[in-house]
Amino acid sequence: MSGPWIFTAAWGLVLLFAEVRGWVNLRRVAKPLASCGFLWAGQAAGLLDGSTVGLAVTVALLLSFVGDVLLLATSKRGLLLGLVAFALAHVAFIVAFLIRGVAPGWLAATGLILGVVGVLVWRWLSPHVGSMRGPVLGYVVIVSAMFAGGVASHGHAANWALLFGTGCFYLSDLFVARHRFVAPGFTNKIVGQPLYYLGQLLIASFVLS
Repeated sequence: MSGPWIFTAAWGLVLLFAEVRGWVNLRRVAKPLASCGFLWAGQAAGLLDGSTVGLAVTVALLLSFVGDVLLLATSKRGLLLGLVAFALAHVAFIVAFLIRGVAPGWLAATGLILGVVGVLVWRWLSPHVGSMRGPVLGYVVIVSAMFAGGVASHGHAANWALLFGTGCFYLSDLFVARHRFVAPGFTNKIVGQPLYYLGQLLIASFVLS
């Protein structure tokens, strides 16, 4: 199982190097290849072996890959389509966690906490998103629900990879939002991208365990 992790880490470093140097063409190659790593991790973990959970997570990973490619564009249309792809990916993750099973107490507690956090996140982002208010607000709700689902599924059948994986994914989305709407800069990339790929690898590799 180490192969996909090494592959993703290697291309992730190339991607960060491309970001630093401003090499757009290398970025367009490195990002999809790095994202192929979590698809490979899911295949290696048996997501395609016939389980409903595995199928749902595979759909989520594929949608994430599509979102990564779409977000390579700098246009508003590319951003909107990327948000849609990732929103659908989060919905697929939620479906997978619900099928896997969730602990109602964990879901209620985490949902309440993330609801409060989501309000704070929205208050932080809303002055900066302009005409994207609707899509961004919807995305905040969906990604918060995804994180709550991962935590609650961890509570149902302890799997720390789900808790940490969904947490990393959630935090990476905050850095993407910061970069796109609030304070663009390389700091967002150097923190957010490793969190994103780590989160995807953790979920893909261990959701069935």
